[in-house]
Amino acid sequence: MELKELLKNFTLKDSDVRDCIGNNPFTALQEPPQKFQEVAKAILSGHFIVDGGDARVEVHPVCVEIYYHEEQANGVKDPIVYHRNRKKKSGEENPSVFDIGVLHTHVSGIDITFEHKTANNEIVRASALIREFMVKGKNGEWVEITKIKNGKKIKSNIENRSTYIYEYLFGKFSIFGGFTVRWEDGEEVKNVTCAKRKNVFEYELPHKDKDEYDYHKTTRSCLRRWQFRRNDK
Repeated sequence: MELKELLKNFTLKDSDVRDCIGNNPFTALQEPPQKFQEVAKAILSGHFIVDGGDARVEVHPVCVEIYYHEEQANGVKDPIVYHRNRKKKSGEENPSVFDIGVLHTHVSGIDITFEHKTANNEIVRASALIREFMVKGKNGEWVEITKIKNGKKIKSNIENRSTYIYEYLFGKFSIFGGFTVRWEDGEEVKNVTCAKRKNVFEYELPHKDKDEYDYHKTTRSCLRRWQFRRNDK
């Protein structure tokens, strides 16, 4: 399954989403759109190769979360998306559209982006956060990760702290020797399940007197099942 082609041709038809959410762009879907599942499966099937010449590591996503936000009026809204338009202030620059496959680093980790413009020149923000991952070392063995929980050491091959991916993609090799980060597709993973995204809350439509970008965050957990996990690891 070729991830690049999936991201390059990614688009959601009106019927994929709007039949499920009606007139409320924040309503949770009963099931994630098929296109989300296809992208998630492709990412979970492949891995990053970080090559520093004499040494290299592989980073294998185990769990990803889809983030999807349409800038146009009445579009699907996902205000937790970091890279999106904020407010329409005079002279304020809105962020440009990322190229396909850009690694967007932020406070929650790293996203693989697949933003695009529609036929009407409207912007769609779309990305996949690597929520959990495994690392294969230069000897082909899975790296054992040690964490402290309730004062006890826990060892696992799966890293569920999403920001730790910085170290494995960018922190293992010297800039003076040079290194590369590239994607490699793999055989399709069959056993993938979906669930709610971690630490994501619902939003409400802005008050009629407020700017259309002033979304109100609630204390309710977002019910969108846009997290995807492979269950064979």
